[in-house]
Amino acid sequence: GSLDEDKLALLRENFHRRHKELYTYSEPDNEPEIVSLRASIIIDTYTTNRPGNEAEIPVRTIRPQHSRDVLMPHTQQLEPTPVYRNTADSVRPATFFLQGPAIIEEETTTIFVPSGASIRYNPVGFYLLDVTI
Repeated sequence: GSLDEDKLALLRENFHRRHKELYTYSEPDNEPEIVSLRASIIIDTYTTNRPGNEAEIPVRTIRPQHSRDVLMPHTQQLEPTPVYRNTADSVRPATFFLQGPAIIEEETTTIFVPSGASIRYNPVGFYLLDVTI
């Protein structure tokens, strides 16, 4: 929606109220300043920007680069875990599917796939992690 003067005043009030809850004081005479903003987006990757029927997209095989001992959360034991690289220099496949446990390393993130879970990388560039709880 639009941000009018009434909504700005409410935003200021909420900020000072929350500041007092968190830090035991507030300074309502001082103007709050927005220093940074973050946003998250959740979309249905099965129906959004998907080229045709997913069953028609071939799943490629990728091979682990090496293995690493990882402390598994459910057993508290070290297990050898395959490590895969999905980076521009490793020539990303159109799609792949892995069963956990696995580690996927990218330029800006590392993804841990626990035992019993699976992960699919699809042609649009999304990871779909399926974890059964």
